[in-house]
Amino acid sequence: MYALALAAALAASPAAEPAAALPPPPTLPTVQAVQHIPGIDEVLEIPPDLRAMLQERVIARGGSREDRIERLAAMVLEAGGLALEYDNDRTRTVAETWRDRRANCLSFTWCSSPWRARPGWKPASRKSARCWPGTATPV
Repeated sequence: MYALALAAALAASPAAEPAAALPPPPTLPTVQAVQHIPGIDEVLEIPPDLRAMLQERVIARGGSREDRIERLAAMVLEAGGLALEYDNDRTRTVAETWRDRRANCLSFTWCSSPWRARPGWKPASRKSARCWPGTATPV
């Protein structure tokens, strides 16, 4: 019954005016979308000068694992080494980070982690990592 009353009310109402035509959307500039995306080997490739610095300042001096980690951190962070500065404008390859001396968190990780598998480093598994007392957080 309600449907019949609603249909009659709609039929008796005046016709609506047609909607105004929308203006055409603005023309956007053409953008070149093709960009070189480096492969993993290119991303992690350590430049010869950086490899030599690592060998001289960290690996060749020997010492305990902790000593080498401290020297690696000093080489990456301090003046006279890489002296990396945080810069979140883009993610760089290891070579670009070496050249620019700037890195975001991912670039910084790439500059630090590949060296663990280089000669003179013995990567530790999570099982053998030392942890803060009472936690599962590696030291």
